[in-house]
Amino acid sequence: MATSESRGLHLKSGLLLLAVFVAGAATGGGVHAWLGPRHPPQPPPHLRGPPPGGLPGWLKGLDLSEEQKEKARAIFEKHRPELQAVFEESFPRARAVHERIEQELGEVLTEAQRAKLEELKKQRPHRGPGGPPPGAPGDRAGPG
Repeated sequence: MATSESRGLHLKSGLLLLAVFVAGAATGGGVHAWLGPRHPPQPPPHLRGPPPGGLPGWLKGLDLSEEQKEKARAIFEKHRPELQAVFEESFPRARAVHERIEQELGEVLTEAQRAKLEELKKQRPHRGPGGPPPGAPGDRAGPG
């Protein structure tokens, strides 16, 4: 009888140890996802300007002549460094504010609501590593 009780105790202890391990791993994964390293923020493609030598989509509906297209490309190339500097300066600040908002909202939501929010985030269109926070310029679909 003592051996059967001993085996049951060992089994329960092992299951408890396994449950604690799984709970710790899940918690660690969640904390890492929430506070883990972030990639430098990048604006969405339509706000970065056209690719080098290209034109943004919103100009395509104007039926530009080849001469106009070349002049437009030159204008975009001339201002590309200036535009990039603005994004590099402002998007990290916007990302920091967005992260504070998410943290404060996380304190208000229930565990189930936080899980639902994470699922909704995964369903959003991918905006690149560290893309702009929701509500940033260009977050909505359509011409920028």
